[in-house]
Amino acid sequence: MKASRGDRHKYLGMEVDFRKRGCVRFEQFGKVADMIDNGPVKLKKSGTAMTPASSDLMSRDDDAKFLSKQRKEQYHNIVAKGIFMAKRSRPDIRHTVAVLAMRVREPNESNWNKMVRLLKYLNGTRQKCLIVCCDPTRSLNATHGSYSESVKPMLIKSFLYFLYHNNDATNIPYSTFVRTKYNTFSLFL
Repeated sequence: MKASRGDRHKYLGMEVDFRKRGCVRFEQFGKVADMIDNGPVKLKKSGTAMTPASSDLMSRDDDAKFLSKQRKEQYHNIVAKGIFMAKRSRPDIRHTVAVLAMRVREPNESNWNKMVRLLKYLNGTRQKCLIVCCDPTRSLNATHGSYSESVKPMLIKSFLYFLYHNNDATNIPYSTFVRTKYNTFSLFL
C-alpha cells in the first residue's frame, strides 16, 4: 500500500483535488480524452453535441441492422467506460449510459448512433468534472427519516451541494446547485 500526501490524489482512474477549501473535485479528463481519441469513431474538435442524447434515446428501432462482432465489442467498451465515468465524475451522462447499457447484448445501428451522440457530447465537454462542496454558512432543517414526525427537527450546520462545472466552485450562484435527499435524513428545503 502506498501513502499519498498533498491536495491532489490519483485514485481508481480519477484525480481527486482538495485544493479549494470546503470542496473536492473529481476529474477524469484523461479517461474522457482516451475514450474519444482512441474510440471507434474519429471525431474532430468541432464534432460536438449540446446534450448527451437526442429526443429519440428511449425509442427502439427493431428493424435496424445488428452490429458486427467487432463493432459490438467497441460499443460494449464505450458503454463500460461510460458507466465508470458516470458513477464517478460525469453524472450528466448517467441516463444516456444506462439506456445504452440496456442494449449492450444486441446493439443495432440505432444504438450505435446514440453512442456516437454521447461521444460527441463528451468531445464538447472534455473539461467538465464533478465538484462536491460543503457550505458551513447555510443550514437547513431535517428530521431523521426513520422516525418521520416523532423527532423534533434538528439543524444541520453545513449544507452540501454538488456542482457539475468546468471551473472551480467560486462565484457560481446557488440556483445551479443540485440538492439531493439522503437515506438517513428527510430534508426540508
